[in-house]
Amino acid sequence: MGLSADIAMQFCGRQITAAELDAFEGRHGVSLPKGYRKFMRAYNGGMVSPLAHFTFLDRDYCLHSLYSLNDNFPYELDRMCKSLNWEMAYSLGHLCFGRDPGGSEFFIATRGPDSGAIHFVDREEALGLGVVRIADSFRQLMEGLVPA
Repeated sequence: MGLSADIAMQFCGRQITAAELDAFEGRHGVSLPKGYRKFMRAYNGGMVSPLAHFTFLDRDYCLHSLYSLNDNFPYELDRMCKSLNWEMAYSLGHLCFGRDPGGSEFFIATRGPDSGAIHFVDREEALGLGVVRIADSFRQLMEGLVPA
């Protein structure tokens, strides 16, 4: 799944099946992009090691962890995909799938013209950026990660 040789995933969830991903899609009424499904089948979430960032328009976005499915971590995907930082995201088909070290969140669009795109929401909104589209696909995000 397109990870740089300098980056690994640690503390991944247990291996999941395509049927479990299908069931998740059914529970939430979404269609997950192929690149994200492939990642989940290979890793099922986890922590990025070493800490890595993705640069978009001269701003760095640090990816700390991605939520796992059907596992016992406190940050389980079924629970975390509905964000409190961007409350209308879920109704728009944007699922929260991970976070940075400060708790700001990464979202993947699952429907509409933006389907597959990755968005970032700064929970503190210190810069007033709101929702920022940072990548066209999950694959672009993961392949663009470089160690911090």
